[in-house]
Amino acid sequence: MPDPSQAERACHILGIPVAEFTRAVLRPRVLAGREWVTQARTKQQALDELGSLSKTLYEKSFGALVDRINRALDRPTSKSTFIGVLDIAGFEIFEVNAYEQLLINYTNEKLQQFFNHHMFVLEQEEYAREGIEWDYVNFGLDLQPTIDLIEGSGSVIGVLSLLDEECIMPRATDLTFTSKLHQLWSGDLHGEEPHPGRDKYEPSRFEQGFLVHHYAGKVEYHTDGWLEKNKDPLNDNLIRVLTASSEPYVASLFPNSPTHHLLSPSQLALQMHTLSGKNGQ
Repeated sequence: MPDPSQAERACHILGIPVAEFTRAVLRPRVLAGREWVTQARTKQQALDELGSLSKTLYEKSFGALVDRINRALDRPTSKSTFIGVLDIAGFEIFEVNAYEQLLINYTNEKLQQFFNHHMFVLEQEEYAREGIEWDYVNFGLDLQPTIDLIEGSGSVIGVLSLLDEECIMPRATDLTFTSKLHQLWSGDLHGEEPHPGRDKYEPSRFEQGFLVHHYAGKVEYHTDGWLEKNKDPLNDNLIRVLTASSEPYVASLFPNSPTHHLLSPSQLALQMHTLSGKNGQ
């Protein structure tokens, strides 16, 4: 490492020894069979490791912040006064839309559905309970088909669920993932009842990817590099260093966390919506 100053600053903030940090990133010890060996990382592998660390710190800090806010706002009865805040982030439609744009736009789809349900559905139900004369209006803003297309699991396999499945398949590639996605959401039904989400999906005509009809517009996603981005491995060496941090807050984020308990970005997106939903209740 020609200039260790940036690593030193980061390690100072995280409360970890710079020598152990750089060794965990550049030359981690890995289990090969029954023996531990030192693995030399390439520049790209080291950059990927740092990217994974950044996302993991964000994931854990976000969860800790939401838990802390929920504890602070917790009240013994449902009649307690409260303030609710709904922050809808910016929807992204670029010339080239990748994995990151899908997660961002999925977040917006969920938040918009939350807003629509509370403003247009529950509000009209409140009118009925209060005896207000009101003709029910269907605003046609149900975004659930698009949400199912992205997050569906079980009988309805959505984009993120299929991506997680492909990440553990030995010969899976971005192309096999895309092909399976086309088959699921635009292939022959063989007499099955079509899911409403099929109307929100299109295969790309000229590129490796697909299109989703979001509430804000139609977005074409390119699937190059999706499997690698969704794995985001963080090695055990780095986790052990962070667990032993001299900063109590950083150490509390990694209470002896094994690698397999870390979430993929798609799973993180699902967890964030769960946490946000609890906070909005």
